[in-house]
Amino acid sequence: MNLYNSKFIDFGDNEIRFRNHPLYIFSGTLPLIVFLGTIIFNIIKKVFEDKDGFSISKLIANLTKKISPSFLLIILLIFLAFVIFTIFRYYLLWKNTTISLSNTSIVSKKYGLILKKDKTSLINKVTNVNINTNVFLNIFSVSKVTIDINSAETFNTFDYVIYLPNDISYFFRDSIKNLQNDMTIKDIILHINKNTTEKDIDTTHNDTILFERRFSVSDLIIHTLLDSGILYSIFMMIISRSNKTLFAIFSITSIFSLIKGIVKIFVKYYNFKIAKYKDHLSISYGLINKEEFVLDSKSIISYGIKENFLSKILGYQLVNLDIIGYGNSGDETKYASLFMKKSKIDEYVKNIGGDIKTNENTYIKKPRTLYIYYFIRSFIFIFLPSVIVYIGFPKFYIPVIGFFICFVTSYIALIYSEVKICSDCIVIKRGVFSKSIENVPYKKIESVGISYSPISKYFGVSNLNYAIRDSTVGKKIDSTGLFHKEIFEEIVQFYKNGEA
Repeated sequence: MNLYNSKFIDFGDNEIRFRNHPLYIFSGTLPLIVFLGTIIFNIIKKVFEDKDGFSISKLIANLTKKISPSFLLIILLIFLAFVIFTIFRYYLLWKNTTISLSNTSIVSKKYGLILKKDKTSLINKVTNVNINTNVFLNIFSVSKVTIDINSAETFNTFDYVIYLPNDISYFFRDSIKNLQNDMTIKDIILHINKNTTEKDIDTTHNDTILFERRFSVSDLIIHTLLDSGILYSIFMMIISRSNKTLFAIFSITSIFSLIKGIVKIFVKYYNFKIAKYKDHLSISYGLINKEEFVLDSKSIISYGIKENFLSKILGYQLVNLDIIGYGNSGDETKYASLFMKKSKIDEYVKNIGGDIKTNENTYIKKPRTLYIYYFIRSFIFIFLPSVIVYIGFPKFYIPVIGFFICFVTSYIALIYSEVKICSDCIVIKRGVFSKSIENVPYKKIESVGISYSPISKYFGVSNLNYAIRDSTVGKKIDSTGLFHKEIFEEIVQFYKNGEA
């Protein structure tokens, strides 16, 4: 395919301009028209449904009897007018929407009936280019391309969206990566002149794959079973065995939910693949809706490890990525792997450019004396209310249960989190039955602070609060939990001296 003959691209001396595929018009209008049409049909059906049931022929007969033809014509004309207006609106948006790439920036121009919006961002601020296809788009060989900018203000929305033919989509994505790698528009155009066939459209230069892992079907089956909540379904059926009705209800709902979850996970993460390049990661997956992400390595906030109760028993973990533009839309997750053997995690994380030191012996645990602090807190907020309840409902087991909950929650609070202080990062492990490990580089932390209450000060412990960008809430204030205050002094000094 010769890109110069494409009606979706205009080449300039220092600019390449991309136009939406006409399918963009129907991407906005079809769902709305179907939705409104369904509502109108169901209302009419409800109004004219009789005791003998419903049929189209009865509907037509009843409509002609109970409503005058002129009134029906008015309703039809209003609906058609709305459809025409919606199509015309999206037609104008399609006709007057472009995304342009220059040597240093990406510019979007979107002009509609009333809306006129220009947006400019620096090329080096692009963190993610996602190419998405589904069954409907595949019929027309079209992809939906979304672009995320490294900005906490727009963390939960796509900064740029455009519909392009599949081959143009990859050219668009590769052009952005090449511009980030100090190529120019003229370099890209020169390369196109030398390679005009479809197989040579990829404009990436010297982009050697440093590491690649494609998870097999057997890997996916293991991941699906570990991630589908199978233990929860079994647990709900066990606790309801004493009541036949409850057991039947929980069995049916649990089995249905489990099958639905297994199918959803299997279809979603089919053919999960990750590739590490010099300056970015590529992650793709999907059987029906195919997702492909290109993530800027420099914009990755942190790497993490996740395990649930079942995977912990069987010795499996998976890797998470925290980066703006990945895992912050719809039902996306932050997965950088499927569940894999725990012994292979460290090497895998290093291969994709991260570093999580998972040696259990190097973690700092909370001081055991802190149990008294947690128990006092639980005593005030759990045991004392249970005593008040006991006064109104004198059942001896109420304060006993309250005391037992105090004991358990205090112990869980004591063992819930552990930290590891490294030369370039802080590693935080959280959880009891299921655990997550987050590796937070100092350079990604925007500010730190120490907090403590009079009681925690008495016990010689404090809490490290740190502000960090987050892919789901833009920016968040997180904390480590209570530890000996001396362990955080090195981090605070690190920021006071301006070393971050």
